[in-house]
Amino acid sequence: MENYEQEIAKLQKAIKDAENKRVKAQTEIDMLTKQKEEILSEIRALGVNPEELEEEIKRLEGELEKMLSEINSMIPWDILEGSK
Repeated sequence: MENYEQEIAKLQKAIKDAENKRVKAQTEIDMLTKQKEEILSEIRALGVNPEELEEEIKRLEGELEKMLSEINSMIPWDILEGSK
């Protein structure tokens, strides 16, 4: 009889632990879902459709590269390198 009681207590503890882990996981899911919505809202506030985010990043990277190239072409490298 004692062996059954120990087994039942062990099972009850396992069930309680599983329930606690489920609650913790659900809380984390809720928190991450809220964070995701906040981030998507911030992206929309910047005037970007979240579904088009990859394209927008590529566009901005291209724009940055173009600007860097333009700035680089304006620097008199020949003069600066000659003064070494």
